[in-house]
Amino acid sequence: MGRKRTVSLLWGTISMLGSFLVSTAGVPVAVAKQVAKYNTIDKEEHSFALIREFLKFMLVLGLIFAVIMYLMAPVFLPSMSGGGADLIPVMQSLSWAVLIFFRL
Repeated sequence: MGRKRTVSLLWGTISMLGSFLVSTAGVPVAVAKQVAKYNTIDKEEHSFALIREFLKFMLVLGLIFAVIMYLMAPVFLPSMSGGGADLIPVMQSLSWAVLIFFRL
């Protein structure tokens, strides 16, 4: 029984962390490279437009993952951990952190 719960909790943690991988998949580096490129050829207005669009994209991703995390907490948590209903408010409160994390 203990091993099954540990494997279930580990799988749940890995799947949640997989969603955070999207934010570090090289997109910020690519945007920084493009901004540097446009700044060197004196097209700052294009750099600002690129940054604004990127921030909008990250906000949308944050909203999507935060809503999924908030709404799916009652579904996933009882099967992932031994805490069950006690952990649902904790996971729902952490969904706000996901929203802020993707905005950064």
